[in-house]
Amino acid sequence: MSRVAIVGAGDLGGAIAQALAARDRVSAVLLIDSAGKVAAGKALDLRQSGAIDRFACRLDGTEDFSAVTGAPVCVVADR
Repeated sequence: MSRVAIVGAGDLGGAIAQALAARDRVSAVLLIDSAGKVAAGKALDLRQSGAIDRFACRLDGTEDFSAVTGAPVCVVADR
């Protein structure tokens, strides 16, 4: 699997993104949330933890819901 999109960058979305990245089974995780800066900040925090947790997964955050296009897996972690 190459890319996973997660709709919702709250506690649940962040935990899912961290778990996916830590297992190093996907090449990219995209956090999507209407609060784009929150999604981008959470992705940055997780990406920086990669040096400690030893993973190379790319993590990005955006508020653009059309970015889910082309992702083979989409997780909805929003209420």
